[in-house]
Amino acid sequence: MPVDTTQISLPLPEPSEKKWKISPSDGEFSNSAYMVKELGYSREALALQEGDAFSATLPRSSEALTVTLAFVPTHPAGNERLEVKGDIEGEKPCYISYETYGRSEEWKNNVLRNQALRSITLPPSSKERKISIQALTAAVILDELIIRAM
Repeated sequence: MPVDTTQISLPLPEPSEKKWKISPSDGEFSNSAYMVKELGYSREALALQEGDAFSATLPRSSEALTVTLAFVPTHPAGNERLEVKGDIEGEKPCYISYETYGRSEEWKNNVLRNQALRSITLPPSSKERKISIQALTAAVILDELIIRAM
C-alpha cells in the first residue's frame, strides 16, 4: 500500500506543564546512605537507614510546586510503616508515612508501578529552596523527586 506524502503534519504543541526530576546523584546524602545502581526509575535509588538524610535544591517558581517523593516499594523492617520527615526551607516540617495492608489497591498500584508515591504542595517562591528528606525508620529507599509547577 503506497504512503500518502501529500499531507503535512502539524508540529506537536509545547507542553504546558513544567516538570523536573531530581535523582539521588543530583543531591547530597549522609555517609551511611548508599546508592543502589540500576534500581528504580532513576536507576540509582538511595538506600536510607534510620536517621539518614538526602537533600537537594528545588527550582524557583512563580507557581505552586507539587513535590512527589517516589520510593521503591519495600517492606518495613521491624515497624508497620515506613516514615520520613520532609524539611523544606521556609516551611513547616512534614511527616510522611506509607504503609499498605495485605493486597490493597494501593499495594497493587505500588507494585505495578514499582514506586510508592507521596506528594507535598508548596507555595510559589522567587528563590531556590533546599529540601531535606530524613528517614525516620529503617529500609527507606528513595528513587527520585518529581517536581511539577501547577
